[in-house]
Amino acid sequence: MDFNGKAVLVYLEEDNITKAYFRIKPLLSQDGPITSETLNSLPDEGFLRIVPDRNEQHTFKERMRTMCGLCLLDLRNQPAEANKIRTNKNYNPANGENNQFIVYSDAVCAMQQDLLYQVVPQGEAEKAVTPFVFIRNGANIQGPVKKDEPSIPEDAKQLPPDSQELYSISVNGQELLFFWPRKAENAEKTAVKPVETAQEVPSEKAEEPVSALDQIQEINKQCIAQSANLLTTKTSVAVPEKPAAPQQPLTGTKLYSPGQKGNSFRRAHNPLMETVELQRYASKQEAPGAIVNDSTALKDVMNPVDTFKRSLQRVCINAEDSRQAVDIILSCPGMQQGLSAAMACESKKLAISAMNSQLQELEAERLMLLMQLDDARKDMASLKKNALDELTASEKAALEDVRKEKQLLEAENALQEKALRALNEMRDQAQETLEKAVHDGSTVLLTRMNGQKIEKQELVRRLDEAMKAAGFICNEGDALALLTAYALSPNALYISAANNSDAALGAETLAGVFGTDVSLNRNESNALLAPGGNTPVFVRSHTRKGCTAVVLQNDPAQGMKLPDEYPFALLPFAADIRAIPQATCTYAPVCSSSVNAFVSDSKLNAETISAMQPLRNLNASSPLPIARFRNALRFIASTQNAFRGGVAEAIDRAVCHFILPHYLFSGIRKEELAQYLTDMPRALDIWNTAK
Repeated sequence: MDFNGKAVLVYLEEDNITKAYFRIKPLLSQDGPITSETLNSLPDEGFLRIVPDRNEQHTFKERMRTMCGLCLLDLRNQPAEANKIRTNKNYNPANGENNQFIVYSDAVCAMQQDLLYQVVPQGEAEKAVTPFVFIRNGANIQGPVKKDEPSIPEDAKQLPPDSQELYSISVNGQELLFFWPRKAENAEKTAVKPVETAQEVPSEKAEEPVSALDQIQEINKQCIAQSANLLTTKTSVAVPEKPAAPQQPLTGTKLYSPGQKGNSFRRAHNPLMETVELQRYASKQEAPGAIVNDSTALKDVMNPVDTFKRSLQRVCINAEDSRQAVDIILSCPGMQQGLSAAMACESKKLAISAMNSQLQELEAERLMLLMQLDDARKDMASLKKNALDELTASEKAALEDVRKEKQLLEAENALQEKALRALNEMRDQAQETLEKAVHDGSTVLLTRMNGQKIEKQELVRRLDEAMKAAGFICNEGDALALLTAYALSPNALYISAANNSDAALGAETLAGVFGTDVSLNRNESNALLAPGGNTPVFVRSHTRKGCTAVVLQNDPAQGMKLPDEYPFALLPFAADIRAIPQATCTYAPVCSSSVNAFVSDSKLNAETISAMQPLRNLNASSPLPIARFRNALRFIASTQNAFRGGVAEAIDRAVCHFILPHYLFSGIRKEELAQYLTDMPRALDIWNTAK
């Protein structure tokens, strides 16, 4: 552990707040992170105890607390003989002092601007611990910049991510990255290089250390020898100057220069001299009642203690005079013992006074507790009576609350019984209507269920999975188009397939995705829709040219057979001859609002509307209804951003679901419509295969 001439990044903490004890833990130097071997030399926890320097006795605590966290141990400008790191004389793990070495507080300072820089992510410069930082954006590291002004200038330095001057350390479980340039180290190497080349390679014998005793004996031998006296020896040969020996590192205990202290000479005690001095300046004390001649000279006699007191007050003004006065006082015989006894007695008096004060406080508390105990014993009966009265009052209030709550519950129960009777009457009427409809055979009763809200992507996945399991060709785009077309035409749908059987299977598959089934209405008569529920209701009404009409009955008064010009959507189902049909997928009921989410209010641009405009009046005898054209445009607006083919695929599918059904059933020559379907592969395929 040798930090002389180095700057070290350390972590400062206050491990004992009551006694204001501080310590530091070395983390990083210019050579890299502090190794575990170095920390092992700082038992028992890898810290150095900080002791206040003599120049900051009064500001030590405040300055250390302002620097708690990351700071610097700067020994670069400290001479080696200063020895700022020493052994802790108070090291005693049994009493809680686990730091074997100390460091003086003047070597601990705050972060410097041009020494090292913290590397922080972009946008977190204000959290840095160094005044200047490097900004990291991915693998791009630039700086330095002020942490208060993190804007990167144009001439900022660029650091490679694998720079050997980037070091990562762990502080309180957090990884911090620092950039410590090695400019100072390179300059030092350059300055030392010529000295190293001028040195001679020492021999193996010279490497052995020579003790001080051997050197002194060698000098004595040279002084005793006759030839050692150069004054009596004449020679014409010039004595070459012996080159200076290379400086070897010290291997023993480090020496240090203590602070310069002025020489103080304590005067020796001499009773005879002191007696003479006293007789020179003191006058003879006259006995009380003595007869004094008129010619006798009288003078005032000063009290020596009073004189000493006044002199001591003047001496204490100057520090040097105070030090000399203390030396003189301590040189007097018996003065040290007297001062020690007085100080011990004073400390004992202070301790006894503090103990007496505590005893008085305890006695006062004891008397107060005794008085309170007596009062409590006297008032025991009244306290019991008051407690019983309070309990009785609270019980009466609780009983009154229970009575009021009972009345409210009885009134609510009466209302619920009245509502229950009305519901029972409605149930009986509905049961009679159902029995009459079943016996009559002319009316079908449809009921809804309560469904759950399902997301759009989940419904698309369900329909794709169900269609493939049933044996039809389907992908996510087909499923999205079918669900959007159904949402735009909720009251009537035509399921198109190669035959009526496949069309019926497609209708059952679509209904199964919504957790319901398809009711069969053979006679195409009226149907009654029971109130309640929020799921779709599907009824298979009739077939036409290979299409199965699946009608969602929302109006009980409306017949199941709808007119041909109603703007229903066409859902084409194509069989997959390579697929092996599986069991029909069953799902939980789905509410109608989940289907309505497929329709959005997005706007179409003028180019899309212009592309759809020629398809409106291809058959003069039967033009395209406005409702169909409107549904086709809403289909494109809802799906133009959902299909992989974009708006072109949305137009193609809109023509398949809404435009082609009208011209298929109204009658038109194929070549008249085919010329508009050249860029619509799906619509052209349906149009070419139509009968």
